[in-house]
Amino acid sequence: MSSRTIALPPSVASILARHMHIPQAGLMDLPSSPLGTSDLLEPGLDGLVHLPIAVASRMGTTGLQDCAACGLRHVDPDYVNLCMIPREMVQEMVGSVLEPMDLYRAASVSSTFKELVTTVLYTRLATRMLDQGFNDPRGFFKFIYRHKIYIAGPGLLPVLFPSGPRIPEFDTRIELHAPDSPTTLSELTAYLVGDGFMTSTVYQSRTELSTLFTTEVPYPHFGRTIKRVLRFVKYLVASGEKIIVLIFVSCSPLTGFLSVVEYPTTLFMIAVDGTALHILYPALTGSRRGLINMPFPKTLASFRLPAFFATLQPFFDLKENLNAWSDFRHHVCDQNPCCPLRLRTLSDNRSIVLPCSVDHPFMRMYARARYSPRIIFLPRRQDPFVAWRLRCTGTCMHNMAFPDQEIHYKGRYITSDLHVVDV
Repeated sequence: MSSRTIALPPSVASILARHMHIPQAGLMDLPSSPLGTSDLLEPGLDGLVHLPIAVASRMGTTGLQDCAACGLRHVDPDYVNLCMIPREMVQEMVGSVLEPMDLYRAASVSSTFKELVTTVLYTRLATRMLDQGFNDPRGFFKFIYRHKIYIAGPGLLPVLFPSGPRIPEFDTRIELHAPDSPTTLSELTAYLVGDGFMTSTVYQSRTELSTLFTTEVPYPHFGRTIKRVLRFVKYLVASGEKIIVLIFVSCSPLTGFLSVVEYPTTLFMIAVDGTALHILYPALTGSRRGLINMPFPKTLASFRLPAFFATLQPFFDLKENLNAWSDFRHHVCDQNPCCPLRLRTLSDNRSIVLPCSVDHPFMRMYARARYSPRIIFLPRRQDPFVAWRLRCTGTCMHNMAFPDQEIHYKGRYITSDLHVVDV
């Protein structure tokens, strides 16, 4: 049985190294390394640190060796087993991860890592919801899961990037995407009112929606799949801060997801369904990049980017064309999952889905031991078919897979009962 390697983000591997006496990269003056190579923590071509690991059956009396650096006995690197890593160490590793792709890679290491990633994401989300006036985040997550409502948009960026820029208008606003179901909307209204929110305004006509998306919520060309918007307000007692909840009511009675893919950049296309966090364009979002989702071809004078783009630019790389990034310059249009010409679906396995709630079915094996012996898990919900093509399709049409292939210049938003073509 041959040993294998495990790929960890540098931020995670450095903490593992500190606990297991692995010298950090750059400490080349040590006489020898417990792992036999002084540059073990140097990232590879993929940007990850590859550590040797073996299955549990290889562990035995030969699992320890003398360390020439400190004189103590440590785990033999050729037979490192994740089961031997203390839970506290794993928890510290996962809690220190600040990048979404690093969280995803850490969750792929083992079920223990995945459980702790879930706990970290839940803690970040629950803290953010408490700061925005929700008294019971866990109960609210269960509510939106049952009613197929999504929390989405720029308000979730601090969950993925805790060290990123903070924009005040996003910190005091939460955006919900709900289906056009009278039962769902009445129950959601009752829930928010019971949590201390007050109904402020209802935007229903196209003129009112256009004014809203030009002034208070400056999302250019947003709202093609939105029927109306409900606005709720709450003033926090402790700080006096004004918290705004916007409910984007979809034209479809089946799902509220369509308006998530209408955001002005792919960076905002992240959503929480109550139990899982969806990152729709992980190759871009995970590398702090965002594709500006505006209708093309149009002259630059025909629209103006919102002011918050300037605040995001120092931390995130926002481009109007996918080909502007060197690693996408020769991508095949309509085939690459980041290409705006590609017709994407929720079930195409091109998004990253991370558990973010202790009520997620994955947490079943841990809940009875650590959370509650009587916990009731939410059943898996059946989401309707959803497909979309971004409205910025006109920016990407030079590398088609086949000659004379049809090129679509308009965005499309499709669900089981609705087909909307962007103007």
